[in-house]
Amino acid sequence: MESIQQRIDRDALVKENISKWDELSCLSEEQVKSVLLLTQLNQFQLDDDQLLDDLASDSNEGKEANKQPVSIHQDINELLYNFDVNDIEDPKIEKYVNNLSKNSKKCAIISDTISEALNHLNLLLDNYSQVSQKTKSLHVACEQLLNDQTKLVNASYLLNSRLSYFTDMEAFMQKLNSPTIENNCEYIIPMLTRIDECLAYLEANPSHKESSSYTQIVLQVLRKALSIVRTYTINSLTSVTNQIMQSIQESSNPVVKFSADNAYTMFYSRFRINSSRIKTLMEQLEQRVELNNQKFIDYEHCLADCHKCYIQQRKVFIYQSVVNAINELVSKYQRDTSSLVRSSCSFMIHLCNDETQLYKNFFNKTSIFFEQFLEELCLVLYDRLRPIIIHVVHIETLAELCSILKTEILMDKNKDNNSTNVFEGICSQMLEDVQERFVYRTHIYIREEILNYNCSSGDISYPEKLEIMQQIAEKIKSQSSDSESSLSSDRLSAQDQHGMWYPTLRRTLICLSKLYRCLDKKIFEGLAQETLTICIQSLVKAAEMIRKNKTNNDSELFLIKHLLILREQISPFNNEFSVAEVQLDFSRIKDAAFSLINKKNNIFRLNRDNAFLDFLLNGTLEAKVNMVDSKREVDNHLKKTCEIFIQNASDDFFGSIRQLVIKIQAVLNMNSDPNAPKVILSQQPFAKPEKLHDIIAENYKDIKKKLPMLSQKMSLYLSNKEIEQIILKRVKNNMQQVYLDMSQIVQKNYNQEDQLIIACPTPEQISLWMTIV
Repeated sequence: MESIQQRIDRDALVKENISKWDELSCLSEEQVKSVLLLTQLNQFQLDDDQLLDDLASDSNEGKEANKQPVSIHQDINELLYNFDVNDIEDPKIEKYVNNLSKNSKKCAIISDTISEALNHLNLLLDNYSQVSQKTKSLHVACEQLLNDQTKLVNASYLLNSRLSYFTDMEAFMQKLNSPTIENNCEYIIPMLTRIDECLAYLEANPSHKESSSYTQIVLQVLRKALSIVRTYTINSLTSVTNQIMQSIQESSNPVVKFSADNAYTMFYSRFRINSSRIKTLMEQLEQRVELNNQKFIDYEHCLADCHKCYIQQRKVFIYQSVVNAINELVSKYQRDTSSLVRSSCSFMIHLCNDETQLYKNFFNKTSIFFEQFLEELCLVLYDRLRPIIIHVVHIETLAELCSILKTEILMDKNKDNNSTNVFEGICSQMLEDVQERFVYRTHIYIREEILNYNCSSGDISYPEKLEIMQQIAEKIKSQSSDSESSLSSDRLSAQDQHGMWYPTLRRTLICLSKLYRCLDKKIFEGLAQETLTICIQSLVKAAEMIRKNKTNNDSELFLIKHLLILREQISPFNNEFSVAEVQLDFSRIKDAAFSLINKKNNIFRLNRDNAFLDFLLNGTLEAKVNMVDSKREVDNHLKKTCEIFIQNASDDFFGSIRQLVIKIQAVLNMNSDPNAPKVILSQQPFAKPEKLHDIIAENYKDIKKKLPMLSQKMSLYLSNKEIEQIILKRVKNNMQQVYLDMSQIVQKNYNQEDQLIIACPTPEQISLWMTIV
């Protein structure tokens, strides 16, 4: 059946190809030649040339015949249906047909063979499909088995890993009970890590069977491991300490025990023998303590015990060495407190740095026990120096101590170095003690050396001192060249600024400069205000003594000079010299008490007029805050003194004219009363033209004589042209105003002849006169 079907398919294919003959049969000349050659190879006994000629002639005839294209497809179909072998007469064609028949049979045989081969191939394909299906099923089964095996392996590993949290403790306990474990403490580090993992797992899974009991077992193993770490650390530190102490005791020279030459080697280099192994263990403890977890409380206790042991072993020999070293410094600098403080603080800073570096060889994190240890060492210095500091009486020494502690020790300390933080606190406390002592001694110094200062005759010998300095300056100026004279004058002025000052002023400014560098702002402001007030009192006292021995002008110029110096010298201080003074006001209590006494009959009244209730409400104590500003006080004293000096100078120059003007105005005021008798001014004995002329002429002579003297004296005292011009201007203005009043009186109350006799200058003349003088 299969062969018939194949033939049917082949015939259909042939018919299809014949239907496409027009497309497939259009042969070129070369293709025709190729066909002929194939024919010859097939052993056809045809004449090639004749066949070609026939084909060519047929082709030409076909082209000439109406030149219509031949329908080869129709001709071949007609030939196939009308062909009969018996009708062939040409032997060549017959032979050709016979060959075609033979080849057709051969093709049929080949086709049958191919069909049989295809059958075998189909059978083979079916067998292959069956085998492939079975192989695929086997592969799927193998993959399933492998997956099951992987799951079982994972489950087994997970089970073993979970069981290891319970079973590892027995192995750990055996290792910890080994006598050689203390010599191999590095094996404890992975053991501690595993113990932490077991604890974390048991805490995360409390529902597991016997989880709580196994947690206690793990904690027992942990405590055992930490006990070994603690024992190893304590034994190592104790052993090193015993070796160092034995070396110290075996030393024949007791001085060498704590000398600075062998201190570092003996106390530090030998102590850090086992530091690397101990530090490795301490790092593990510190890492767990940093987590601040309750389950790591045992680590914290173990680390604290190691810290305590380290501190105890260091105290055994370092504490006494520090005491001996400080005592040695005290005996060495017994008479030089500043060098003692500087050297002892430097020694303590180096000691703290060395102790911190040694501590870092054992531990990474600073503990409170180590800070307490450093504080105890620093307190040795503090306890030894404080009695010395509180017995210092000189404020210069106390100021130097403040400068050393504040600038050299505290400010120059490396801020990034935490090793001296403890010493910084002790040093700050020492600085506070020095400042407290400084304030106390300053109060005494102000009271004794400024307020109660007993001046000598040389201190108030003004203006003699200034005149001597002026003579010296003129002599130096005349003997030296121009450049040298400028230098000498500058040098002389500098000496004048300090040497010619009144001692209390000089001491006040020196005291303020020391206080400003050493004390805090608020403390300085309060103490400076008190110092300035007392200084002003001492200057006023000195001025009064000068007034007794000299003139009023000398006294006032002395005070002006020193108040100007004081104001100038305190201006660089960037502080307010003001303090708030609180005063209690008892006036309301006093008034309420008097009211209560006056209304004692109303004490028991049950209404608003109850006297006792009024006393409680109105008799309260009141606190008043008053701001005291020393800078303003200096300015006020200076202004007041200048006003007094101007008034005294004016009275000295034209006091007679002023008194005359006052008398004349009194007489003129009497004429303003209508009931009083009229008085003629020119007929009064003190106001006659001749008398006025004499007074004005005499006053002019006095002014002409005294005003240059006053200017010279002001220049001698003040040495400040600007201030001198301001004061002289005020004096001249007063003079001009008095003469202006006198001129107006003369013009209103005297005739022309009397005015000529009096010869009172006009305002323009007075102004010109002031300029000339």
